[in-house]
Amino acid sequence: MTTVRIVGEGRAGGSLRRALERRGWPVEVRHRGDDLVDAAHGCDLLVLATPDGAVAEVAARVDPDPDAVVAHLSGSLGLAPLAGHPRRGVLHPLVALPDPERGAQRLVGAWFGLARDG
Repeated sequence: MTTVRIVGEGRAGGSLRRALERRGWPVEVRHRGDDLVDAAHGCDLLVLATPDGAVAEVAARVDPDPDAVVAHLSGSLGLAPLAGHPRRGVLHPLVALPDPERGAQRLVGAWFGLARDG
């Protein structure tokens, strides 16, 4: 099974966590203030669900892992803030996520803007 770790549990991160867990996916959550050096190790997908202005700073705190995809949810940043990570992506949900509960409901069947590298 794919293992997912999310950094941040605000509207977007909380919505994604709830939506995935309701589908039976195990999800681990870390917070921006946690020690994130090893956050990409031991998971298939690390999602940085932080405010747009914090994505690059948080990504830089994470030790790259060649086996993990590191992605963020921003539709405006592209891949540049994830420089240094060999497998990187953008998963931008094309729905409004007003709060984690309604956001999780809206993510079911939603379209996403995607970008990837590596």
